[in-house]
Amino acid sequence: MKTTYKLICYLFLVAYIIACGKGDDPQPTPPPPTKKDLLTQTWRLVKVTANGADQPSAGYTVRFTSTNTYTANGPMLTVAGSGNWGFNSGETAILLNGGPEQFRIVTLSAEQMVLEVDQETYKAGELNVRFEFQK
Repeated sequence: MKTTYKLICYLFLVAYIIACGKGDDPQPTPPPPTKKDLLTQTWRLVKVTANGADQPSAGYTVRFTSTNTYTANGPMLTVAGSGNWGFNSGETAILLNGGPEQFRIVTLSAEQMVLEVDQETYKAGELNVRFEFQK
């Protein structure tokens, strides 16, 4: 009788361990990357248009860091080569060195970034400039 009781207890223990050890609990889904996570990398400029007309874009890169600094490199920069960056209050635009120009975020993913800015120029008047970047 004692042996049967021990055997039954042993079988229940083994069954309990097997049932609990399956590990079927779903793994928690990591949170999606933030805009800052997506932005902080080196981007290569692949296309620039001003009011729809293609502009030179070869050789330009910009690197955004998680400490809110940036470094731009290229043949003829129209923005400061380095400085601080930040988002506007709704994280819909990037401000370089506090503004005043806001580079509106059209697309921001792990592989692509598209920014637009409106500029008033003496010769051309109002310009909509679109910058397309790839990782």
